[in-house]
Amino acid sequence: MTIKHRITFILAIVIGLGLLSGFSHADGTNQTNATEPAVSTEYAKSNIQSLKSMVESYSDSGKITNPEATRHMLLHLTVIEYYVDQGMWDKAIHQMEQFESLVKQHEKIGNMHGLYSSILQNSTRFMKWQWEGVVPTKP
Repeated sequence: MTIKHRITFILAIVIGLGLLSGFSHADGTNQTNATEPAVSTEYAKSNIQSLKSMVESYSDSGKITNPEATRHMLLHLTVIEYYVDQGMWDKAIHQMEQFESLVKQHEKIGNMHGLYSSILQNSTRFMKWQWEGVVPTKP
């Protein structure tokens, strides 16, 4: 089993176990975050759908060359969507940062073209900033 396959396997297990366990807090509770988002849940979900569409489009056009990379990115975005639905904004924002790192890693190992990786990373960063209220959602 190659390193890439091991990482993929471990990532799938970590995400899967986290979803099944609900990512409980250290005290055993399953509280939602106290952080109030700067955007609505619907707006955040439309952001996530935009990122999913970009990933699928890049995959279909060959800009993402590895189907597993596409699957990882779409799975990660689904996890973010779950957190948004649950009102766990701190976790959703943290996972947006992790998604940006995931895209960067897939570019680094050659699974996607650099320009399209940069577009995804910048879009992710901007959306995260909107969620945090750093930049306005409307001009």
